[in-house]
Amino acid sequence: MCNGPQLLISAEVVNGRLIATIQAGAVYHDTGIVNDNNLFISFRSPEDLPAFIQESLLVLGR
Repeated sequence: MCNGPQLLISAEVVNGRLIATIQAGAVYHDTGIVNDNNLFISFRSPEDLPAFIQESLLVLGR
């Protein structure tokens, strides 16, 4: 998960998206969790994993 955004960056699909990782053309937010319209949910580090899981479950409607 921590390196997951690298795949999106390599695929050049983060331009203009909101993410919590390296800028790479995206709109960078230095916060624990970033939800970009329920399409991209990202987090900065393993410490943010509980918030990522909670947000993911919320988006999935659980």
